[in-house]
Amino acid sequence: MNDIKILKDHVINKIAAGEVIERPASVVKELIENSIDSHSTKISIDIKKAGRMFIKVIDDGVGMSEENALLCLERHATSKINNDDDIFSIITLGFRGEAIPSIAAISKMTITTRETNSIEGTQIKIEGGNIKRVTPAACPEGTAVTIRNLFFNTPVRLRYLKSDAAEGSEIVETVKNLALAHPSISFSLVTNNRLIFKTPGNGKLAEAIISIFGTKIFDMLIPIQFSSIMEIEGMTPSPIKISGFLGMPEGARTSRNMSHFFINGRCVKTPLLLKAVTNAYGPVLPHRKYPYIFISIKLNPELLDVNIHPAKREIKFQNERAMFSILNSVAARNLQNEKVFQVSEQHTQTKEPQSNTVETPTEPTNLSFDTMFHGSRETYLETPIKSIRTELPTPTLEKKNIEISPDSENEMTEFLKKARAVGQVLQTYIIAEYDGGFILIDQHAAHEKIVFEKLKKEFEAREHFESQRILFPVLIELTPSDIMLLKEKETALKVFGFEIEDFGDNTFIIKSVPLMFGDCNTKEDIYELLDLVMNELSSKNLPEATHELISGFACKKAIKANDSLTKEAQQALINELATLDDPTRCPHGRPTTLSFTNAYLRKIFHRT
Repeated sequence: MNDIKILKDHVINKIAAGEVIERPASVVKELIENSIDSHSTKISIDIKKAGRMFIKVIDDGVGMSEENALLCLERHATSKINNDDDIFSIITLGFRGEAIPSIAAISKMTITTRETNSIEGTQIKIEGGNIKRVTPAACPEGTAVTIRNLFFNTPVRLRYLKSDAAEGSEIVETVKNLALAHPSISFSLVTNNRLIFKTPGNGKLAEAIISIFGTKIFDMLIPIQFSSIMEIEGMTPSPIKISGFLGMPEGARTSRNMSHFFINGRCVKTPLLLKAVTNAYGPVLPHRKYPYIFISIKLNPELLDVNIHPAKREIKFQNERAMFSILNSVAARNLQNEKVFQVSEQHTQTKEPQSNTVETPTEPTNLSFDTMFHGSRETYLETPIKSIRTELPTPTLEKKNIEISPDSENEMTEFLKKARAVGQVLQTYIIAEYDGGFILIDQHAAHEKIVFEKLKKEFEAREHFESQRILFPVLIELTPSDIMLLKEKETALKVFGFEIEDFGDNTFIIKSVPLMFGDCNTKEDIYELLDLVMNELSSKNLPEATHELISGFACKKAIKANDSLTKEAQQALINELATLDDPTRCPHGRPTTLSFTNAYLRKIFHRT
């Protein structure tokens, strides 16, 4: 066993940096939170190369003396808590005293600061956690922190960063959330010498929202207000205040990034609050869509724990059920007052379940898949044809958990070429008989693979997706992070079939969309499609994003479980599947087919 030893400070700081500083956005967040805690009224953020090469945060807060500026570089040095009791009533954003030394350990940092009413300021230069120089400086009151060459001495961490577009978008999201959480502070964000947004800092959340999202999005918001006394057993009754805005259902998006929750000025991501609000919308909110949400909650800090995550992204309420109930009822009441629930009734038809039966085998027909399955999937879903049916027996096996190994690609191709459609089981699986056995086919996985291969060949032939012009161009409003990503990925979006023009501010005109996505003319359709594409582009390179988009669309377009197919449609699917190089796996890797030979059946039924 190796001897136990005390780690050196520079190693400790790098470990702490790994916990707190995941990416450039983490640096921006920690620096801004320090600026907020120093009672700033103005904070400016300047970013270059998505923060990899340059980050500068300037505030007009109280500043630091030379002594305090040097102390802030020590681990666990903080002005925000004094004893263990303070840990349970934290009102500041930062409090551990790890951020500055952690950032300094993995970058080239310059701190320039002047304390309020001091004549002279201080400048400290640090490289890799080592102080290189401390000098007097002429500077305004407040603090400016400059970070250069982030992760220069931890190249492994640098390799794990995403593209500049993705990292830059994350920085914009971080600053946006902090600006919305603190509307009394004026925030300005500049990336690569371009102003992304600037908030007025007049204390009005409404004006902060307008400066970031624009008036068109703000016009779709409903104001909410609530204040009361929160009573929890064993605790002193304390006030709770909820304020902010909720979006109308028609403005809902597929992205959760439109949901903003602020607890005592801290932006948090918590499924509990999101579910409380979305449940309040009930059936008027489209499935898997999320409305614009801007909710600020102020309550006794003793009722929550903000110390459960190294980066303080998560919080825990002392009574989650009470918090859920209060927010849900407040949201529902305000939505009701705005008559959001007055929507037209939607009638649904219940589909009667069908018995597990199979149709009498027929000879294979030479039908083209394109002949049977053209247009949308609804065009070839029909009531099964009438035929003689026999009940499918349920054999009793002596040996349980029998393993069946998948056939090779070549074997399955040969089986499929000779296969005759027998029928469906559970309206999900197709049974096909061939000389010497039968095949069980997952109709969704098989059709998904067919659609995927066709779209893939079309893309490879053109090296881009075919576009379709929208009859009436659609105007959409995007968030600052969306805009940044869109501009970074402009070439890739053209490859995918989009034609997008800047209309000024945060508004864009969509003139063309990818043809493979079918009818896509409404603003809601455009938002959903653009969210899908931008999400793939932000996290993957172009080839990977292309594969994911094609496979995602193939999945959406393919026939589903519980879809009834005619015998002709079943046979056409089998014929087309037999033409593929690998008919055994869908684009996501799931099996499409499973064969049972006569020899295997005779063995398990003890007929040998």
